[in-house]
Amino acid sequence: MKKHSNSGMTSEQTSKQTKSRGPAQRDTKEVMAVLVGKLAGKLDAQAVSASVVAERRRNVVPAVALHEQRLERVPELVAGDAGFYSAHGEPQVLEMGVKRISIPNHSSKSLARRRHQKQRWFRKGQKWRTGSEGRISVLKRRHGLNRCRYKGPAGMKRWVGLAVISDNLINIGRALAE
Repeated sequence: MKKHSNSGMTSEQTSKQTKSRGPAQRDTKEVMAVLVGKLAGKLDAQAVSASVVAERRRNVVPAVALHEQRLERVPELVAGDAGFYSAHGEPQVLEMGVKRISIPNHSSKSLARRRHQKQRWFRKGQKWRTGSEGRISVLKRRHGLNRCRYKGPAGMKRWVGLAVISDNLINIGRALAE
């Protein structure tokens, strides 16, 4: 008898019971109800994502209002990415006393809007915004801001504050070493 041959062995039934692998019989109405439910779920998800985008676009005005409430003055410049642009939000922010708004509108075909977005102060505002996002990225990588080790909102404020202080000390030390 060969070493690897199974010819001498008989197949034995195992005691495990297996599930039926055949298709389940369903009523036509039941199948249609399931399909309509799945389709409605997808449509609702698209509506939810559209409402999230709309909500994000409306956030410029409340953000400036919160800034004014906390610091008792409005900022001179408001900068944000294209997702924060809204045609009705920009005039509202200007009425609040903001002098310049650096929020690009990539979908605009207007020559006046393109010229507005190429002005030196507008580009400078966009560079400032991307620089602050770079600083946030450094805080996350260098000081572990992607996971807070304290509990609650007060702990989160402490965690972020300590990371900012640590990064400032590193930058001060680097400036003094030069």
